[in-house]
Amino acid sequence: NWWNVTVDESLGRVTELLWTGENLSGYIPEEIGNLGQLKWISLGQNSLTGSIPKGIGKLKNLTELHLFENSLAGEIPEVIGDCENLKVLKLGDNGEDKKGLSGAIPQRLGDCKELRLLFLQNNNLSGEIPQSLGNCTQLEEIHLNGNDIEGSIPADLGNCEELIKLNLQENNAAFSTMVPDKVECLTKLTRIYLNDGLSIRGKLFEDAEAVFELWEALGGDEETLRKGEEGDVYKWEKVYIEDGRVTKLEWNDKNFKESIPPMIQKLDKLKVLDLSNNKIKESIPKEIGMLKELTELRLDNNIL
Repeated sequence: NWWNVTVDESLGRVTELLWTGENLSGYIPEEIGNLGQLKWISLGQNSLTGSIPKGIGKLKNLTELHLFENSLAGEIPEVIGDCENLKVLKLGDNGEDKKGLSGAIPQRLGDCKELRLLFLQNNNLSGEIPQSLGNCTQLEEIHLNGNDIEGSIPADLGNCEELIKLNLQENNAAFSTMVPDKVECLTKLTRIYLNDGLSIRGKLFEDAEAVFELWEALGGDEETLRKGEEGDVYKWEKVYIEDGRVTKLEWNDKNFKESIPPMIQKLDKLKVLDLSNNKIKESIPKEIGMLKELTELRLDNNIL
């Protein structure tokens, strides 16, 4: 019955500590390593100080470690690599103005081969991104922005075929913005943030070009669509994205006055197209029939 403590009754052991945002202070004791059946530690958004104890490495069953938005300092211990079942590691935002966790990203993090989400942003980490991260082939998101990392993107990250997002903005000015060919070829990687801005890759880049082409063909103006975010299609006007592809356009009441162009077929993952309450003219192009995943089409209140 203790607050946000989960117990596996069959084992008679504590498996979860879910204490996010509980106004906790003090430090994390080494003795946390004695809770050998812990699977989930959530201590984010508190006021914890001190360092991450090496006792964390004893938690062989740990799958999620959340220590974000505290005031932790010191290095991330190499023994984190002993947590072989770790899937989520969130240590971001442990200090403002380049304070917080320091030192290099542990080489042994590459031993956490089940890792999916890595959030280390807004600390004072330095050195280079370890090549060993390429062993974490299940990685979906890497956030290392707001540190002092130098060097370049390791080519071995090209082994991470599930990678969707890579954020490396606001690091050392000498950090290279070159993207290795092996990383460039990752089919699911749609967003790379570097010191020189956001770069959209792969099929999403093609979708973004098609969205812009469609918007202009219908008579829309560039600024209304992009909202000053030229490269970030995720922030464009009523454009929705799933799994790195544009799947929904909700463009009703946009005062469009032109016809729907045949190029609509380029957006082959569209599920919803809402162009209702405009002044779209002429006929519906036969290319609409090429949108095999379309489930909702709204063209009411136009002059077709």
